[in-house]
Amino acid sequence: MSQVLLPSTKAALFGLLAAAERRGVPPKEVVEILAQDDRFGAGECAVLATLASALGQGVFVSAAMLKLPDCFSPETVQLIEAGEGTESSGQVLSALAEDYRHLAASQRSLRLALLWPLSLVVIILAALLVLSIYVLPAFREAYVSFGSELPQPTEFVLDVADQIGRAHV
Repeated sequence: MSQVLLPSTKAALFGLLAAAERRGVPPKEVVEILAQDDRFGAGECAVLATLASALGQGVFVSAAMLKLPDCFSPETVQLIEAGEGTESSGQVLSALAEDYRHLAASQRSLRLALLWPLSLVVIILAALLVLSIYVLPAFREAYVSFGSELPQPTEFVLDVADQIGRAHV
């Protein structure tokens, strides 16, 4: 199973760890509760459970995150490590939460931005399919009934339309 947390999950994790830090709640309890949240997938819950298990051994958050190198970047771990044991620990965790919130929002925006061109491609392909099956064969019949010779490119397009029409009818 891959050790990956989505940016939105990391934002929730760091935000809750920051709140827990301010209130004196042990990080292990926060991560255990988060690992049982049904908003996250099984893989993410497994990663969070592994993190909670490591925190249960009495290590700092940064040391627990080092056990999940595919999930937490060295820079993230270093930032947390720099803040641990200081008054700025909550601020570091809050800043990371905010950073991951922005990353998650950017990813959502990118997916939405790509949805429009993809939908246009699907619509254009559907229109071409309808043209190939119904419209172009009617044009061929009309040209044949006139007895006129069609140019090579037109013949090619009509032959392709016939092939597509035969494949889908």
